Amino acid sequence: MYFLNTLGFADGKLINIANAKDHAASCKASSEFYNCENALDLVWQSTAEWGSNCLRLYCIDEWIEITFKRLYDIIDICLYQRTYPDVYLLAFMNMTLGSSNTINVHLNLYETCVLLTEIGKSVSKVKFQTLGSHEETRLAGFQSILIYAYDNETINEDLYYINIANSDRGATCNSSSGINCVEAINNFKTTYWLTQCPQKESNDRCQGHFINVTFAFPAKPHIFCTANSADSAYDIKSLTVTWSSNYTQTIQLSHSSDRQCWNYTGNSDIEYWIQLTIIDGYTTQQNALKTIDVFAKG
Repeated sequence: MYFLNTLGFADGKLINIANAKDHAASCKASSEFYNCENALDLVWQSTAEWGSNCLRLYCIDEWIEITFKRLYDIIDICLYQRTYPDVYLLAFMNMTLGSSNTINVHLNLYETCVLLTEIGKSVSKVKFQTLGSHEETRLAGFQSILIYAYDNETINEDLYYINIANSDRGATCNSSSGINCVEAINNFKTTYWLTQCPQKESNDRCQGHFINVTFAFPAKPHIFCTANSADSAYDIKSLTVTWSSNYTQTIQLSHSSDRQCWNYTGNSDIEYWIQLTIIDGYTTQQNALKTIDVFAKG
């Protein structure tokens, strides 16, 4: 993401004008399997998504349009892909600012940010229209859309967070057991890291097993999140969270696959990795995690 005060029209506080709750943005879409309002939520606050109702090959020409409460000079736009495997991911799209300025955008697998200059002036709405996909896309859409502008009527700037534990950014992992720990740090909800613990009729059969994630780059975490897998038989009940500074936290997980988030409460200005160590589970089965997110200020 790029915030350049050197741009001629950059003035005031930086805000996400696509935020419906704080800045009264609204949306409409070509179709909705999942509501378009979901794409106006922040990725560090929600895992909900906009998905079109498209069931045809490649989902060409599906669109979402976001309207602002007034005209803004847009600086930067960031788009987050849906959190499912390639069958749901987009490759290209048209982005129309206002009613006439259209640019073609190649989409990355996780996050794509587009810096705007003169083309972003005096815009009341932005339309995103699908052009092509990585595979035979169904239910094309976005997890989140962030649109930043400078506003001299706002007191506080909006925060922007980067997920430094995401494998598409360069994060890596290792684990005490199991395979494919990367499945917990990619962008997909349907995959997970699964332990391989000794046979034992006890809820703590996987006690001490861990997954360690080295961040894409060192940073001070502000929020971290994790989630059990969709298979409730693998649900973890509690974890010890250890940071590279040796600071530790104990967290309790719900008996569900909903993502839960906590604030980082350590004193270190820089962390290099996080380790989640199992204390106990809800069942006597193996344990699994489908998501590990660590957000630092961008």
